[in-house]
Amino acid sequence: MFDQNNRIIQVLNKLTDLVILSCMWLVSCLPVITVGAACASAYDAVVKVIRKDSGYMFQTYWQAFGKNWRRSWLPALALEGISAILIAIAVRLWPIRDQFFGGVYFFMTCFFVLTVVIFATHLYSLIGRFTLSVRTLSLVALWMTFTRPLGNLLLAFVTLGLCWMASVFWPLIVALPGLYFWFLTNVEEPGFHRFLDYPDDLKKKDEM
Repeated sequence: MFDQNNRIIQVLNKLTDLVILSCMWLVSCLPVITVGAACASAYDAVVKVIRKDSGYMFQTYWQAFGKNWRRSWLPALALEGISAILIAIAVRLWPIRDQFFGGVYFFMTCFFVLTVVIFATHLYSLIGRFTLSVRTLSLVALWMTFTRPLGNLLLAFVTLGLCWMASVFWPLIVALPGLYFWFLTNVEEPGFHRFLDYPDDLKKKDEM
């Protein structure tokens, strides 16, 4: 029953790794400016530990965090600043959302906030996955943001749904981030292959 090759044991080990990842991600997001590095490192850790069965979650995550910090702090600062401005505008528009123009402006502002979040999600995932320049990865993230409507719609739906679940059932916060990044690897990888030419190592591993 406790054979490490047992399928049930393997699943439980991966779930445990995702809980550990969630806790480390939450801790490393506390300074706010490190959110980009935390997301990039979580994506990288899921790819290596969960999808490739390579390494240990704790060590892999913090190694990736040290590598991604310098590459992600400036984009994270810029994206957080833009998001803060848009959210402040949305708050100001909230009282007049029932009016025609107020509702239009409020909806558009929320749309822009969600677009920034989707772009940031793509960018941080790319930073965690590749060592290309941030400028190049930003262009890829931009293309993915505006050329994958169905994938981005699914990503937005899941992101908002998990945020709602975490706000209503707050103990789930220790598991949802890890599950989210596992889901993210399944959504992002096909998009990466459309814009970047590299071996499909995850597909080969998953098919074994």
